[in-house]
Amino acid sequence: MVNGKKVNVPSFNVKEGDVISLSGKASDFVFVKETANEFDKDKLPAWLDRKGLVGNLKKLPVREDIEADINEQAIVEFYSR
Repeated sequence: MVNGKKVNVPSFNVKEGDVISLSGKASDFVFVKETANEFDKDKLPAWLDRKGLVGNLKKLPVREDIEADINEQAIVEFYSR
């Protein structure tokens, strides 16, 4: 859910300040609760904020904010075929 409304579009664009959460039914699943308890808050990116099962997009990330080792040029070349 984004800002309390159900979203079922995988490519939905979120904006700064949007609140992202799970529905009441989804948050009741045991494996969701276990995973949330095991999650290390220190690994959370600086542009996200999390309290329980609710997240907040503090700002839109720029490429420098993303620590994953990604070769963007390889992705462009793959999809340009």
